[in-house]
Amino acid sequence: MKKIVALILMVSLLLPAFGQDDGVQSLSFGFEDMLSSPLYSPSYSGRYVDSMLNPAMLSKRSDDGIFFFTTTLSDAYDKSVFSEDMPYIQNFKSEMTFSFISRYVSLTVLTNTYFRNRSERSGYLESDIFNTLMMQIDASYSFPYVSLGMRIRGGNRLVREDRALTGFFSAMGEAYFSPFSVMPKSEFLSIGAFLNFEYSFFSLSFSIADIVTLRFPENMSSPYVYVGADAVLDSMDISFAFSYPRYNGRGELNFIRPRMSYTMHGNLGGKYDIYLVSSLDFQLLPTMTFSLAVGYKEVDHRFFSYDGKNGTLMFALEFFDRFYSIALGFNVDTATFSRYYPSITFSLIR
Repeated sequence: MKKIVALILMVSLLLPAFGQDDGVQSLSFGFEDMLSSPLYSPSYSGRYVDSMLNPAMLSKRSDDGIFFFTTTLSDAYDKSVFSEDMPYIQNFKSEMTFSFISRYVSLTVLTNTYFRNRSERSGYLESDIFNTLMMQIDASYSFPYVSLGMRIRGGNRLVREDRALTGFFSAMGEAYFSPFSVMPKSEFLSIGAFLNFEYSFFSLSFSIADIVTLRFPENMSSPYVYVGADAVLDSMDISFAFSYPRYNGRGELNFIRPRMSYTMHGNLGGKYDIYLVSSLDFQLLPTMTFSLAVGYKEVDHRFFSYDGKNGTLMFALEFFDRFYSIALGFNVDTATFSRYYPSITFSLIR
């Protein structure tokens, strides 16, 4: 196991990440945007990884590990740029997450690295390199049929500006060994509340991730604590799911377990995002499962007014046992079917 952990850490450190800034919604999977994978929903429960999306599920998990580690490698490819220099350096992103878990509380540290502002020069690329560092505390408590959760997260962002890239190893060196500085006004903090109702095969979740946030006034470098309706509405999630039980009435493991979920994220009075996902879990053993998942994501959605120009098809495969999991994801836009978002995720819980 130690060799596997060391290998995963080595891969994560050797692969720099290239992505979009936080003002542009990424369609690549990452634990900052778990809804971009059809494997996850705020209304799913049972595993610790579900509580990373909805901390109300922390006290409902059935796995008993106290340490969780995951690393994700993802990218966003546009087929029109494969004729450019270093086409593999497009929007590649790497992310590592470490969690220390008890029954009702968890502490998570997340770091990711990504490139932005890519531009071609004579014989090399020039880009800015960004890094996000975040710490997160989750707490949860469950009653019959109802679970409550709270999340506090904060961090900041670093930048390495105008770095010259001549190849993969050059990009690796610039990403991890060149001088960096803290981005001005990059500090962030949020406090959120989460609620889940579950009865039999049905689950309903409601959450507000940004009840309290930090904001920076113009011409000032110091933030202030902000509580406002706009932040509340923009960070609101409403989700429901139907999940076939893991065991039948005789206590036997169901070999096939279908699940389906529908999630709305954002201000339902205006434009918001929707996520419709479904999966088939093939439960080979009580501690070993193979999952096939598909989904559809649409940004800037209006109530039952679907627009394929804003849509993304999502596909994923996952195999997990008691301690390890590996997931492969592939998303494609439905506007032109010319942008692709592959990802691979390794996780362990002990």
